[in-house]
Amino acid sequence: MFQLNGDRLNGSIDVGNLANSSAAPYIDLNGFGTSQNNVRLINDANGQLTINTVTGGNLQINANGISTTGSFHLNLSTPASSSALCAAGQIGADTNYVYVCVAANTGSVRP
Repeated sequence: MFQLNGDRLNGSIDVGNLANSSAAPYIDLNGFGTSQNNVRLINDANGQLTINTVTGGNLQINANGISTTGSFHLNLSTPASSSALCAAGQIGADTNYVYVCVAANTGSVRP
């Protein structure tokens, strides 16, 4: 037996397994006209979110950061200047350089 709850004020959906409290809850998302699970969202007991796709993609988000079994792509964009508005840790790239925001509104460029 599973439990589905939510909070209409903040729009949350809570999924759980009443018969097995140690089971990792997941949600399967199916594409239109298919009977297979195209995407599965898994929340394990360690607070890690895993997104699996039918094509073999795997994305994990946890306290250590974001990892993927495939390649990771950035949108190409060039900051206006080295003091352009940015948040520490923000990354951008263009065809020649990688731009890393090392502190608020302070960028670093790497070829």
